[in-house]
Amino acid sequence: MSENQKSILVDLFLGLVIAAVIAIVRFDAGYPLLHLLSDCTFVPAVILLGMGGLRLCVNTGSLDMLGYGFSTLRNNIANMGKIDGGPKEDYYSYTQRVAQERKPYGHYLIAGLVFLVLSLGFVAAYNLIGS
Repeated sequence: MSENQKSILVDLFLGLVIAAVIAIVRFDAGYPLLHLLSDCTFVPAVILLGMGGLRLCVNTGSLDMLGYGFSTLRNNIANMGKIDGGPKEDYYSYTQRVAQERKPYGHYLIAGLVFLVLSLGFVAAYNLIGS
């Protein structure tokens, strides 16, 4: 089994745990079963898709300037009062270093889409069958 498949299975398990917690909390609320299943699968879908979307933004470099600013601020505060603060990393070097540390994001999106499709299926069944 590849590393990507393991990541997808871990994300699906995480989504099932979130769905189970929501089902336990909302079970006595009196909702119809399909309504409850739709709610339980939609929340993990949003969480996983959100995590994948944020990781996608980070991987494309959209937040590199913000990260560079915070790292420079942290270094300036840590070296405050020192005559020579040591070597300073420029923005280009920072982006090159961060580009090598990128993490995959596809497994979040795949697992999130699985839960979204399940949720939409439960909503369609709920609307077809009726409350």
